[in-house]
Amino acid sequence: MVLGNILSESNLGEKQKELLDTLIASTNNLVDIVNNIAKVSSIEITETGKQDAVFDLQKSLENTVEFFTGRDPHKVKIHIEVSSELPPRLKGNAIRLRQIILNLIENMIQGWGDGELQASIKAIPGDSEQNRLAVNFEVTAGKRLNLSLYSLPAENNNSRMIDLGVARRLVEAGEGKIEVEIGKDQTHIRFNLPFQKVVQEKLPETGQEKVSHLYLVKHPGQTKTELKDANVLLVEDNLINQKIVQLSLQKVVRNIDVANNGKEALDKFGTTKYDIILMDIQMPVMDGLITTQKIRELESSTHSHVPIIAITANALLGDKETCLSSGMDEYISKPFQMEELIEKIENLLSGN
Repeated sequence: MVLGNILSESNLGEKQKELLDTLIASTNNLVDIVNNIAKVSSIEITETGKQDAVFDLQKSLENTVEFFTGRDPHKVKIHIEVSSELPPRLKGNAIRLRQIILNLIENMIQGWGDGELQASIKAIPGDSEQNRLAVNFEVTAGKRLNLSLYSLPAENNNSRMIDLGVARRLVEAGEGKIEVEIGKDQTHIRFNLPFQKVVQEKLPETGQEKVSHLYLVKHPGQTKTELKDANVLLVEDNLINQKIVQLSLQKVVRNIDVANNGKEALDKFGTTKYDIILMDIQMPVMDGLITTQKIRELESSTHSHVPIIAITANALLGDKETCLSSGMDEYISKPFQMEELIEKIENLLSGN
């Protein structure tokens, strides 16, 4: 598809140009079909490894919400209220909690329409026994929204219900429960998750939580850069994909370096200043998620922030939340339109 666009700019005869335009249009339609299939497909949320860690609940929620309010404070207003009866520190899967909140807010924004999104997040203690504590969360939107915990076939979805299936599966994977209450003027989503109590345990100085606090916050160290002046790092193990991106971007950016895996990317990141990083997810040696976490760790001591765009072969619901929770700033799934990637690059370079 991208090579087709490049070829269309070369010197072709009128008949060849007509056939190529048809091919590009057909390919674009196929991309739309694949993406739509992915959106309505049933997916399973599975554990990718033990991710329990000590974290600050208040800060975790604030940093997650900052991802939305930081992008456009005039369109999103979210109030957070954490009960004083909850311990400030808990032990559990903070990444899963972020994924759930990200997915719920994204869906609320989708169903909100015009105007400023008015929402709130409350956390109160639930059942407690020995070292375990359930936390009850309530995410409320100040408007009636058509939300459903279960997917509806497209032909039966006349009311355009928004599917919360990803959030439901994430909650269930965490041994919790979720419910939706749609009122006249408000929509309430309530879910609970079990955590472990932390007694006189300090937050780690290094490791996951220190990085997590940086994951969803626009860092003040990020500077604005023109697209034509951008120094880009492409982290991609597939040689064909490398060539396609290079051919497409080389005319609009200053320079593109290529790393074949996450380890090479860290080596280059340590010696060269980049304005943006395009990160594949599935790579040998070190994958894109771990590489991003390590980059954010390195940045934590330098007060800098390089935007990272996830480029993934998956177009499944929930994949975006995983990438954002790992520290990435944007997400695009293969196959994609090169214009869409360039637009995302420009937005991040401009500080949006």
